[in-house]
Amino acid sequence: MSGGVDIATAAPMLPVGSPVTPPPNGEPVSRYFHQSPEHYAASFAAIHKMRQNTQLCDVVLKIGADTIHAHRVVLASVSPYFYAMFNDDLVEKLQEEVTLHDVDAAALQQLVDYSYTGEILITEDNVQVLLSASSLLQMSSVREACCKFLMRQLHPSNCLGIRSFADAHACKELHRRSHRFALQNFQEVMGTEEFLLLPFSEVEELICNSQLNIASEEKVFTAVMSWTKHDLAGREQYVAQLMHHVRLPLMARDFLMGFVDSEPLIRGNTECKELLLEAMKYHLLPEQRSALANERTVERRAEGMQPYLFAVGGGSLFAIHSECECYSPQTDRWVPIASMVYRRSRSGVTSLGKLLYVVGGYDGASDLASAESYNPMLNKWTAITPMGTKRSCLGTCSFDGLLYACGGYDGASCLSSMERYDPLTGVWTSCPAMTTRRRYCRIAVVGKQLLLPTGTEENHEHCQDGWATEGYNLIYRTRSTNMCKGSKWKKGRGE
Repeated sequence: MSGGVDIATAAPMLPVGSPVTPPPNGEPVSRYFHQSPEHYAASFAAIHKMRQNTQLCDVVLKIGADTIHAHRVVLASVSPYFYAMFNDDLVEKLQEEVTLHDVDAAALQQLVDYSYTGEILITEDNVQVLLSASSLLQMSSVREACCKFLMRQLHPSNCLGIRSFADAHACKELHRRSHRFALQNFQEVMGTEEFLLLPFSEVEELICNSQLNIASEEKVFTAVMSWTKHDLAGREQYVAQLMHHVRLPLMARDFLMGFVDSEPLIRGNTECKELLLEAMKYHLLPEQRSALANERTVERRAEGMQPYLFAVGGGSLFAIHSECECYSPQTDRWVPIASMVYRRSRSGVTSLGKLLYVVGGYDGASDLASAESYNPMLNKWTAITPMGTKRSCLGTCSFDGLLYACGGYDGASCLSSMERYDPLTGVWTSCPAMTTRRRYCRIAVVGKQLLLPTGTEENHEHCQDGWATEGYNLIYRTRSTNMCKGSKWKKGRGE
């Protein structure tokens, strides 16, 4: 018909006045991308439901008398072990029923469930079988989760067992963490059943480590003796080899003579007696300690040790205190610690090795010669041998394994004398006196020198085996291992 309209190709018509919504950008949309965030979860939930109903399952896993229905494609997608089994030229590729060995049935059931749900519950009861099974099936995410769980479970009573388990399954980070934990908590670890059951090689690995965290070397000796006597017949052969890693020269003389020398396992072994003799020479010949130095004379230093600030004693017009506090820069907090044996102010304080030493001072009635040491690991103060002279307002420092106390006030006059303390022998020894009496003096260690700022001009003076003056600062220069004899005190400008 002339002027007619082809109905099939005609555009739809809207009634006049009908509202029209324009495209968002003002132009027609040629395509639209849609993504459903619930798709994967919903799909796997449906597949998991089908597995529970044994629908469309194409493989049966058999472990002993237990069977687990599953879908090959799901197992292969999460486990390289199953991927290789179902794709390579293995006999299981075409089998509908696959028998698995060396895997716990309950752990396998949990891992198959995880393949569908992405969820798994790890507990103290199942973590070992889950880690073993996930290692076998190469399910790395579950394996890593098990390792993280065990890291959070580390305790002195189980860290050695976890370390051994980690080593057996090649879990390097878990092994490193558990080994480090054992080193840092050795004083508790050495008293556990796990330690007593360790093989010789693992005991040696622990006690030879310079990062072993201990209050004193005596603890290492005690650990070696305890481990040896737990199975004396089978372990006595290892005593000498283990004692080579025990740092006898760093022990107190009283312990060496009272416990080490009297121990039958030591007295009956030639190598051990030689090690004891080496330690006694180190104690009796302090001027030769540099020449006698070896790996057994090096102080152990635990990994991760942090600096702390201590405030000890002190006083006011009304009271002298024995209370102490410790400040940690990491936490920005002051916390109370054990009080000193004696109350004191105007004392000398210095650190030496792993201990804090407080010497001399004033107790409100008289000046003091007493001294004591603080062990942070034990939170305990212990009285040590008193000085030969009462001193308050003294200068102190530690140098080359010795503690020095210089000058001060004895209640009647200022002092020029100086003495040093050897913590290995527990003995104070007099040193050459200064040329001038001083109190409130301070000593600093600079390189291989002790430096004493005087603040006054003095005559130029030199003296071998004594004090000398030169400029503004007093300097002690060491020419040999002897700190007093064969050495020289000198005054310099403290540059």
